[in-house]
Amino acid sequence: MRAPWKYLAAGVLLLACVTIASADVIAKPAFQRVWQRTDMPVQQGVASYSWVWGPEPFTPLLSEAHAEGQGGRREVQYFDKSRMEINDPTADASAPWFVTNGLLVSELIDGKVQVGFNKFIPLGAANIPFAGDPDNRFPTYASLIRIFNAPVNYQQGDHITSVFLPEGSGEFPQYAGSAATEIVHTEKGFGIPRAFWEYMNRTGTVYENGRYVRNQRLFDWLFVIGYPTTDAFWTKVKVGGVEKEVMFQAFERRILTYTPSNAPDFRVEMAMSDGTITCGATLSRSPAASRRSSPCRRAATPRRMSTALCWCRASRTATRSRRASACG
Repeated sequence: MRAPWKYLAAGVLLLACVTIASADVIAKPAFQRVWQRTDMPVQQGVASYSWVWGPEPFTPLLSEAHAEGQGGRREVQYFDKSRMEINDPTADASAPWFVTNGLLVSELIDGKVQVGFNKFIPLGAANIPFAGDPDNRFPTYASLIRIFNAPVNYQQGDHITSVFLPEGSGEFPQYAGSAATEIVHTEKGFGIPRAFWEYMNRTGTVYENGRYVRNQRLFDWLFVIGYPTTDAFWTKVKVGGVEKEVMFQAFERRILTYTPSNAPDFRVEMAMSDGTITCGATLSRSPAASRRSSPCRRAATPRRMSTALCWCRASRTATRSRRASACG
């Protein structure tokens, strides 16, 4: 079971904390459209890839500080994997970037919460595990600060064998000849291994214009994942109580993980960012508690949520490991 809510940094403003037990609905039609494209096929069992956003949001619609927004605010909603935002509600709602996908991973690593296009509040990094079971103590978002924006300058053809440790690094020489670990693309000085680059450009079944369409590019990787902010490394984490070797790489919006022991369609997944709410969020509604099922067939339980001007960590009422499956 996850630890209770923790405040990682004190805020400069005080907001009333709100406790909610709910399974929330997608609050905006624009958010619904973005979610449906990739995750409705997963929910309905017609696609063989893991969640891009998650089975449902875990917050209602929130209002967050945003200097350029109407009244200095913007509307956002949090999902297991990321955050959807509407920065300018007067813009063309049909435009591809009307809904933006927050730079949540970068915020969690360096502890600077974005409250405007060029405005940040330093509040401390999130000491929350991003891979494997929720009681893993390493690696955390905060631990990535020592490799954040510090490229190793891998060249195409190099292989990822370095192991990220609490102090220093090690080697997994068994992956020196693996096709999955070979650097095949570079962005911003960071090498991207084949497993991640192929996932970032993957095709599959999507939901468009009221129907399922096969063999479509799942998403624009810059919109969903962003540019890399670390190189790829290996680590060991418990998954379902079993220690596994996992390769990971942080990007602006997501962390990708590669677990070679997973089934092929689920070897690459997006790490969970669930439970972390950005500073200054205020709840716009308080829905009644409800229960929902998901294609993971996991226990659907009420969720607790609280907000304040600080990083917050969710306390789910049931233990949920990040399983090696479509559960993501």
